[in-house]
Amino acid sequence: MTGSTPTRGLVDTNIIIQWARLDPARLPDEIVISSVTLAELSAGPHYADDPSERARRINVLQHAEAVFEPLPFDGDAARSFGLLSAAVLAAGRKTRRRIADLMIASVAHVNGLPLYTTNPDDFVGLDSIVQVVSVPSNCQDLWMRDLDQAAVTASEAGVGTGRSTSLPRSNRAPARTRATR
Repeated sequence: MTGSTPTRGLVDTNIIIQWARLDPARLPDEIVISSVTLAELSAGPHYADDPSERARRINVLQHAEAVFEPLPFDGDAARSFGLLSAAVLAAGRKTRRRIADLMIASVAHVNGLPLYTTNPDDFVGLDSIVQVVSVPSNCQDLWMRDLDQAAVTASEAGVGTGRSTSLPRSNRAPARTRATR
């Protein structure tokens, strides 16, 4: 799906993690996250052995909790998850390592929002269902590697959750707001 730059969009977890390193002009005016992103951010500090890295991840989590009211992964999103899984499988890809990504895409789909990510390859096969907007990044965060490993572990265990806010073009945190649906 293509079109003009939307003013509201759901962002993948990697956007929140890499926020300071991204060009704000490439992001929507109003940033929305899903409860799945909050879950991934909550897990991140537990994968860091280095105390400085753990502290950085906790800071990102606390900032996200203070700024965003996540959109839920609810019953509608769960049904959408099945549709998106079918599309990924039809594209010849496996869903096992993409559980959290597909859950986030499901939340975007049921809320009619474009999905912004620095990892568009994670969403191959969904282009006819969800508008995936690629945001250039020149870094590969270790945290994302850890989250990818956590997704595999959760998938193997058989495991498989809105705050909305307009973020200013600077790194200042806006007031908390509730998403309307």
